[in-house]
Amino acid sequence: MKALKSNYFLTIICLVIFTSLANSQQKKVCITIDDLPFVSYRSFNIDFVKQQTDSLIKTLVKYDVPAIGYVNESKLYESQKLDSGRVALLEMWLSNGLELGNHTFSHPNYHLTSYEQFTQDIL
Repeated sequence: MKALKSNYFLTIICLVIFTSLANSQQKKVCITIDDLPFVSYRSFNIDFVKQQTDSLIKTLVKYDVPAIGYVNESKLYESQKLDSGRVALLEMWLSNGLELGNHTFSHPNYHLTSYEQFTQDIL
C-alpha cells in the first residue's frame, strides 16, 4: 500500500511539473498569405486590389498579427513590363512592418515541373 501511495504521489508531482512546463511555453503563430501582390478572380482593377490590400494590412496591424506575404514575381508585370502600382502593393506590406517572401516567379505546378525548372523559377 505504501508503494501504491508513493507511485500515486510521484505521478501527481510529474503531472504538476509537466503542466507547469507546458503552460510556461510561449505559443506563437505567423500568418502566411500566398500569391501576392494579389489573387485575381476577375479582371485586375488597381483601385479594388489596393483597397483589399489596405484592408488586410490594417487588420493585421490592428491586431498585431505577424504575417509574411509570399510573392509571385510574375504578377508584378503587365504586358511584360514592371507595373509600379503592383509594386506599390508590396511596398504597403513592408511599410507596415510585415514581411515578404519568395513564392516562385510564376507559381508552377511542382508535380508537373522538373526539379531544375522549379528551382530556376524560384531563383
